[in-house]
Amino acid sequence: VLSEPYKQDKINNIIYSQGSGTMFDAMYLIDVGGWFIGPQLSWIQVKYKRYSSTENNNLEDVFISMDQTDIQPYLGVLYSF
Repeated sequence: VLSEPYKQDKINNIIYSQGSGTMFDAMYLIDVGGWFIGPQLSWIQVKYKRYSSTENNNLEDVFISMDQTDIQPYLGVLYSF
């Protein structure tokens, strides 16, 4: 089950929700006896459409959207059977 992106900024008591975006993965895998292992980079771009604050609710009126782009490294592991 996929859910829409959600981000919580606990320092400022802000919640970003109703997000949508794109994710792209690139991997280079090496065969290790039926297992494949190697580096993976994930590029993630998300646009949040809703903003809410637990301290000041009237800030939501001036919020349009927030874009967030990340590149995250991973170790990719795949098993072929």
